[in-house]
Parts: sequence; structure tokens; C-alpha cells
Amino acid sequence: MLGGQTANKKFSGFFAGLASAWRHRELVVRLAMGELSSVYRGSLFGWFWLVAGQLGLLAFYSVSTAAIGNLATLKNGGGYLGHPLFIFCGLIYFQMFSELLLRAPGMLAGHVGMLKKTIFPTEALAWIALARSSLSTLILLAILIGFSIAVRGHPAPAIVLLPIIFASFCLTTLGIVWVLSIVGVFVRDLTHLVASIIPALLLATPLFYSLSDVPEGIRPLLYLNPLTFYIEATRDILVQGNAPSWPNLLGALTLAVITFHLGYGFFIYARHRAIDAL
Repeated sequence: MLGGQTANKKFSGFFAGLASAWRHRELVVRLAMGELSSVYRGSLFGWFWLVAGQLGLLAFYSVSTAAIGNLATLKNGGGYLGHPLFIFCGLIYFQMFSELLLRAPGMLAGHVGMLKKTIFPTEALAWIALARSSLSTLILLAILIGFSIAVRGHPAPAIVLLPIIFASFCLTTLGIVWVLSIVGVFVRDLTHLVASIIPALLLATPLFYSLSDVPEGIRPLLYLNPLTFYIEATRDILVQGNAPSWPNLLGALTLAVITFHLGYGFFIYARHRAIDAL
């Protein structure tokens, strides 16, 4: 049975999605932590693996760029240590985004037994996946903040805007995940299509380059990539020590509201048909 008359009738659209998350917050946290515990149970280093790979990459980039003199002159004002900081401001978003995109098409099919036999808030599946991925990203973001302070010598005042930027990124990602989870039920090839698009998305995301490195004529095309707003805004704060530009900040917030609103509305509208089709 579909559990799911969970849409809050007191709200609509954007606020209904937030109200649903608040109402099921204990369930989301419990299931997300349960999934993480099952992944790392029995391993030698346990939960350390949550961030071990990314910390290893950060150390590798720091050591390798120190050995390559040309990278030390990168225009970020942080010397050779500024280069890994520059890259990781984008990499943390890309890894979380790509992980959730890969999981989204099979999200409903992977829980078909639970969705058909129990009363379960179907929209919570996306929140659970987000909570699971967010934990490692938040830990890495905290490490990058400390790394930025070490590189620049002092914290940037605009660092207080980072929670707003990250929350906006999460809402944008959720909207996309909800849409893909519904479409994935009817188009079973979507999982393979998304997997084939991720490498292209890597090149189309300003991870190893900045927007200023791109020819001005094609620069606006990069903003078709939703990650661009959040990466550039985070780099403004942690690498440059400045407040995000107004176009980036407003773009990030606007994209979050629109994507979350449309994604949640589409999911609520189509979820009954999707569950019946499983």
C-alpha cells in the first residue's frame, strides 16, 4: 500500500516539501544513520571511511601542487595550498550531486516492497538519501573552512553565508532527485543514461578551472549546469575571502526555490502512478 497521503494540505508547493521533511525528520535521520551504519559495520576504520577518500585526495593535491611550481602561481592568493582548496570547493558539490543522481532513478524500485506493503512517506526516500550524502559533505566542508583559514590566515566574514549556499544546493538537488525517481520507474534505461552523462558533467562543471578561464562567449552556457552557482559562490568565500557576487547568490537561491518547488510538486502528482507501475 502506498503510504502516502503525506502532502501537508495546509501548505502547497515549496513550503509543503519543507513541512513534509520536518514532519518526518525523526524517520529520515534514523533510516539515514541506519544505512550508514550498515555500510561501515565490521570495517577496520568504521566511520572514518566516510571522509577518508576525500581527505586522501586533498592531501594528494596539496603535496603534488607543492611539487609543481607553475601551480603555485595560481591566481587565488593562497599559493600552492590555494590550488587544492580551489578544486575541493567544487569537488565536494560534484561528488554529492553525482552520487544522488546515480541513485535517483532506482530509488523507488529499490524500496518497492516497503512502499507497497507499508504506510511510508514516499517523498522521504529522497530526504534519506540526501541526509546520508550530506553528512560526509558537511564534514568535508568544515575541514575546508579550516583549510581556508590556514591558507588565508584568517576567516572570511562572508563565511556565515555558507550554510545558506549549502542548503540551497541541497534543495536544488532534491528537486532533481524527485523528478528522476519518478521518471526512472517508467524509463528503466534512465539509470544507464545518467551514468553515461556524469563524465560529461564532470567536464562541464568548473572543477579544475574557473569561469574566467572560459571564453566569454560560451561562459553563460556553464550556468545551465546547476552546480556552477554553488561552486562559484563557495570559492568566492573560501578561496577569495569575498562575499559571493550578487548574480551567483541570487541565482543559487532562485534555482533552489524553483527546482525544489517543481520537483516536489511533480513527485506528489505522479507518485501513485509510479508505485502502481512497479
